[in-house]
Amino acid sequence: MRNELGDKRSRLRTLQDQERRLGDELQRLDAWKVLWRVEMTRYGQPIPELQQLKAENSELQELSPDIVQEVYEESRSRVEVAFSFIRNHEMLIKSTDGSFRKWISKHGLSLEGVDRDLASQAFQHVAETRRAEAEEQARKASPLGNLIPSLSRPPAVLGLPAGDTVAKQDPREKIQQERRGLAAQQEVLGSDVVHLEERLAAFRYPPNIWWGLGVLAYLAIGGVMFPLALLPADTPDKGLKWLALFLFCSGIVALFCYIGAQILSLQRREGHD
Repeated sequence: MRNELGDKRSRLRTLQDQERRLGDELQRLDAWKVLWRVEMTRYGQPIPELQQLKAENSELQELSPDIVQEVYEESRSRVEVAFSFIRNHEMLIKSTDGSFRKWISKHGLSLEGVDRDLASQAFQHVAETRRAEAEEQARKASPLGNLIPSLSRPPAVLGLPAGDTVAKQDPREKIQQERRGLAAQQEVLGSDVVHLEERLAAFRYPPNIWWGLGVLAYLAIGGVMFPLALLPADTPDKGLKWLALFLFCSGIVALFCYIGAQILSLQRREGHD
């Protein structure tokens, strides 16, 4: 039972550790959701500091500071790498470029170590800006340019272009399902642990066990060993025989008195329970 209890406690701790890790992962997703907003991923503008983001977003204040710091540093690194990639190849972006995939393939660029989504957002921002500038110049060059409204669209600062959008499964729901499964397993194991602890607690020495051992020792020595020692002795002393008989009888009486006292004690305990 102790081995079984130790095994179930170990499994329960493992499940609790897994649930804590999933809880941390949920907080990481929440932090990513907050940080992955327009102020964090706006191409051409400085990345705000973490303290500024915390002051502007109350959601970050409710999350673990260590997790927020970790996610911020990771996201900042990814943003800087992606934006540096676009800045280094910005001269290759034309107003006629549409798809980020086609642009990458056209110039044979490598996206190794670069976040594709962020780079695509930055590319779209530059392409939209240059497209708007080209339309504005064409409008001004036209004789009726001042009468033609600008048809340029606002620069894309967040999200992927329609051609690059990829449907993704919500990871939060998956983690929530795993946590519910872990919670059900923990409930079963927790019940088993409590049951085993109660069963082990029931296995205890009876009260006054030392008195019982003393009675058995008295009966063994005075009522058994001493009379046996007199058997081979040819002694006419009847006092020793009566003493041996007294010791044996008193030992038997003491043993039964002890057993009776134990029974009464157990009955009183059951009555109190």
